[in-house]
Amino acid sequence: MHTPPESTYHDTPPPTCPWNWVRDLFGPALFTFPVLFFLMHSMDQGLTESRYAQAKERCRHLTAWHRSTGKLALPSGTLVHQPWSLPENDLWGRPYQAVLLPGGGTKIRVYSLGPDQQSSSFGLDDDDMSLDMPKTALDRFQAERRRQWWIAVGSWAGLCALGSTLLFMNDREIAAARARSENGK
Repeated sequence: MHTPPESTYHDTPPPTCPWNWVRDLFGPALFTFPVLFFLMHSMDQGLTESRYAQAKERCRHLTAWHRSTGKLALPSGTLVHQPWSLPENDLWGRPYQAVLLPGGGTKIRVYSLGPDQQSSSFGLDDDDMSLDMPKTALDRFQAERRRQWWIAVGSWAGLCALGSTLLFMNDREIAAARARSENGK
């Protein structure tokens, strides 16, 4: 077997493949993909968010049950916007509250006072849970989760771009070395 002289063997760059751009583009994406999962591990629903979600679902269930059956016990002499306690406790240990809504009939709103166990004098506060609130505590959790997704995906895309750039630069150096070796012959 014949081997070329030492100087010629080391100075010649390896042959190029027409599909190097695929390797340069998708190689870093596949290599850094575990980073995306590493950054997303904390996006599970935590205990607090889980409690809010369960309280919201229970409020929905109690309201729907009352609307369909009318069997939720209204205390005698209940006035509009006068809350009363239901027999079932929420996840923070306080009874669910119900209030008669204006408009006649027996339309009610069921709500939980949340972890602070109180409501403001102007109605429901930020940690209370009811179906007819424009913004609930769950919205804060969902906004935080969206922000974490953007950070994780942005970090992963940045690593992919950096890896692709380094591979493209390496290919250009190899091509320049090949051109120099061909011009030197």
